[in-house]
Amino acid sequence: MARKPSLTATINPIVSAYFREADTGAEHSGASEQAGDQHLLPTAEESAVLAELIAEARLIEQQPVALLGAGNSEHEAVRLPHLTRVMSHLRSRNENLFITRGSELAFLANALLEGCSLQQRPFTPSEAAAAAADICNRGLENAAAPDSFLVDHDLVKAFELGWSTLHREVGLFAADQLIAVLADLDVESDLRLEFAAFRRTLIRHREADAPWRARDASEIIAMLDPTAWISMMGLLDECPVMAAALTAILVGGTKTVSPTDFAFISSMRQVEDVRRFVRRLPELLSR
Repeated sequence: MARKPSLTATINPIVSAYFREADTGAEHSGASEQAGDQHLLPTAEESAVLAELIAEARLIEQQPVALLGAGNSEHEAVRLPHLTRVMSHLRSRNENLFITRGSELAFLANALLEGCSLQQRPFTPSEAAAAAADICNRGLENAAAPDSFLVDHDLVKAFELGWSTLHREVGLFAADQLIAVLADLDVESDLRLEFAAFRRTLIRHREADAPWRARDASEIIAMLDPTAWISMMGLLDECPVMAAALTAILVGGTKTVSPTDFAFISSMRQVEDVRRFVRRLPELLSR
């Protein structure tokens, strides 16, 4: 739903149902056991767990009652300026609503834990917290959100804006550009059939709006440029990320980077870096 958010609905029905059950004291933990869930965070413990999740994501310094928006982390204020700004504004004016938005952030972290993969594996709780915050920040930036945004909108709306932008401007964009590059790629004759097969696979999953399903078939790119392949795998992921390898390509560094290191995409500047990298694909894959 977040990849293609409603242009008219102001409230996500899944979120409404979730918090309605929480308010009526639904036995969430029992439902989780029946589903065999090992990741979802219990509703009854959300308030306590939220502070821990946010602290793990380094959004604030860990405090007994502190939640997002304390404004005491200079690093996070720089990395997540829009989220920090609107949450700080809200906290100074409506403490109860601020706590509600904190619960929404926990819900979003839960949604990623339960419903999304990262590099073809489950999120960890700290990764889910960080991703939820980064994606909200991107959505707020995309909406040019004023300080008072969270008075009239919930964090789920910010997440929807960020997630849909991430899907469209990173995942689908990278897939489209790679499909175009593969069409004109000059490779040795014994590899042409394999690259053609990969391109068809990528097209099929791109048309289904799920380019990450072509990840397994993409390993053939590593034969041409392993670093470019690692970088593309980050962009074609269900949750697109910027691999450290992509940044290394852009800065021209010689330092060895881990193939599993990455950063969540929280700003337009990072999206522009993705575009710079993708424009270099013809050069990278033809060397």
